[in-house]
Amino acid sequence: LSLDAATGVLSGTPAAGTGGVTSLTITATNTTGSTNQSFTLTVNESPAFTSAASATFTAGTSGSFTVAATGFPTTVTYAVTAGTLPSGLTLNATSGVISGTPAAGTGGVTSLTITATNTTGSTGQSFTLTVNEAPAFTSAASTTFTAGTAGSFTVTSTGVPAATYAVTVGTLPSGLTLNATTGVLSGTPAAGTGGVTSFTITATNTAGSADQSFTLTVNESPAFTSAASATFTAGTAGTFTVAATGFPAAMTYAVTVGTLPSGLALNASSGVITGTPTQAGSFQLTLAATNAAGVTTQVFTMTVSSGTLPNQRLGQYSASAAQSSGRQGFNEMAFAALQPGGVIVTWGDKTYGGAGAAGVPTENGYVLIAQTSRAFAALRQDGMIRAWGDTGYGGSGAPTGA
Repeated sequence: LSLDAATGVLSGTPAAGTGGVTSLTITATNTTGSTNQSFTLTVNESPAFTSAASATFTAGTSGSFTVAATGFPTTVTYAVTAGTLPSGLTLNATSGVISGTPAAGTGGVTSLTITATNTTGSTGQSFTLTVNEAPAFTSAASTTFTAGTAGSFTVTSTGVPAATYAVTVGTLPSGLTLNATTGVLSGTPAAGTGGVTSFTITATNTAGSADQSFTLTVNESPAFTSAASATFTAGTAGTFTVAATGFPAAMTYAVTVGTLPSGLALNASSGVITGTPTQAGSFQLTLAATNAAGVTTQVFTMTVSSGTLPNQRLGQYSASAAQSSGRQGFNEMAFAALQPGGVIVTWGDKTYGGAGAAGVPTENGYVLIAQTSRAFAALRQDGMIRAWGDTGYGGSGAPTGA
């Protein structure tokens, strides 16, 4: 502003920030003398913000921020004219104080326009309000992987700023890792890690941290832990337990290729092979162990030894009957014996059933040899009877069928 000395005109454009009341003395002078006047000059000015254009609160924690502006008259009112304050916060129109406790779930960045008004005019300010909030988990508290198979699961949470993740209690199964930034749990669980693992995952940001009790299940197909062979003795009760690890631990067992020797059975639930085998020999089988994660097979050899199988007479003769008939209970001139696998070998006079005699069985699977004084009969594991030697002493006419 300036005062024209000749015309007395006070004119100009008050500069920004000059709002207020100024007291002056103006003197008027001529050749006769001079006179003074006390003069008041008021410069009105629209508001100008002097406070920052952003503020930060924390959800669940009381806080405040004062919006301020200069101007004249100095009485200024404040209002949010674009956008909405997060739940739990208010703006005092007279004092310009934003205060309150941001509600749960309000974490984030809100853009507003705050307007300051006096009698001269109004001014708007673009304002950014950030509400920090401690993490809260939004992902499930459990997941399932399979041993030997790559997999992934993403741990997620709300909160501002974004959280980092860590396993703070317990340990991940071998082969798995947790990405601290993305929350991705990934990898291929190592063999033998089948089972249930409990641990704690912690999500952390500048506003706080949260813990989640987490359960990780690793399913694993069966792996045989028992031997791949077993030996039984024909005519003698025995037992052998097929066993496998894996998860779920509930297994079923089965013979999928081949057949167990007659007299033996496999319990599908316990894996126990029990019974009294009636057939000597070596048997190639395939066993399968199955759980909810998969199936595993094992090539298995079952050996049934013939044991000690004494030659016996056919029929039940008393000593006197044997003597009176002249047909002794033991072969006089030949022998027959069982080899492993139920194969018959003979030697001695072929007329009495020895080496070279007609009708000597050549197949395997025999479990018992009986004899008279000049002939033999053999019982096969399927119940068939074969006879050879002197036909007058039982070397022919054996029952047919099993």
